[in-house]
Amino acid sequence: MSTAPARTATHLAELAAVEVDAGEHGAAEHHALEAVAVFESLHGPDHPALVDPLEALAKAQLGLGRPAAAIDPLTRALALIAAAWGEDHVYVAIERTTLAQARRLAGDPEAAVVDARAAVRIAAAHDPQRLRDARVELARALHAAGRSDEAVALARTLLPELDAAGATKLAAEFRGWTDAGRRPPRPRG
Repeated sequence: MSTAPARTATHLAELAAVEVDAGEHGAAEHHALEAVAVFESLHGPDHPALVDPLEALAKAQLGLGRPAAAIDPLTRALALIAAAWGEDHVYVAIERTTLAQARRLAGDPEAAVVDARAAVRIAAAHDPQRLRDARVELARALHAAGRSDEAVALARTLLPELDAAGATKLAAEFRGWTDAGRRPPRPRG
């Protein structure tokens, strides 16, 4: 088997990832789909080489405002990562965090809570940055699921860390939740 198609697919996946970072989501989706097709033709549907293009595809679809479309490639990438590195690998936490985001944005916050909780559990043993990302997504999923008390409690624990990291936009989002509980209701009329 020639290595040229595999190299081409690798370059397409890398290009798609760069395009996602640059906000060129339409081009990223196209290149990621091409990379997935080439890798599948070379290795079948269950090869770890598919992880990067599947992730790029999902992130492009999230960037295009199509979170429901991102769920399938994220679920496939998660299964491949877990099979290759184990259920408790930090890469599983990263993928579950992104999957939780897609599920939340697609209107399934309870499934997002399940994924985000799993990501928190795994990341807690591996990486403080990934743990913060997972906890942020868990707070958002809880909030979207209408579980405000849990969301606000978690947001309050995250605020000092977000402030220290300079994550002002995210901190402001969480402050909006926590401050809403302290304000008297607005009179109607």
